[in-house]
Amino acid sequence: LQAAQRCVELARRWRLGPMLPIAQVIAASAHGVAGRRTEMEQLIAQALAGDVDDEVHTLVLGRCRGIVALLDEDHEAALAQFDAAMDLVRAIPAPTLRPWFALWALLRTLHDRDGAQARAEAQGYMPAGSRTGEALMDLAHAVAKGRDGDAAAASALVSAANRTLAPVADCYAGYHQLALRL
Repeated sequence: LQAAQRCVELARRWRLGPMLPIAQVIAASAHGVAGRRTEMEQLIAQALAGDVDDEVHTLVLGRCRGIVALLDEDHEAALAQFDAAMDLVRAIPAPTLRPWFALWALLRTLHDRDGAQARAEAQGYMPAGSRTGEALMDLAHAVAKGRDGDAAAASALVSAANRTLAPVADCYAGYHQLALRL
């Protein structure tokens, strides 16, 4: 939150227009994860008050509202937010990879809602070497393997995800724990 607030201040001071709403959404996300939903929604409203691109809207839907819905154990609301975000992602010429892409695929797999298609689509947005994305996708594939009765493959995928995330655990522990919880 402190880093995001500093980015907000710098974006305002240096008139970095496109950076301001992104920093506001990152700060909003921190508030949401901390349970401060009113503050989250206030920052979202500020971020969306100007002329913003679809990338900002995807962050609001995926990183803020989708993640918060998962933390609230409201899978239906999370799917609705992630699905809306993915509708926007599909229209962006070169979308920026976000860890919530894999959570979307995992959630669709978990609830048996075109999980194979969601996994393939999320995988298609991942650049080579994206450790976090690869690990979270391994967890989505593990659910599918387990559902198919292949416990050994599912267990191996979970172990692989844990090994992959170990070097970046400090940065992405929240996504990892959320995915494991699912």
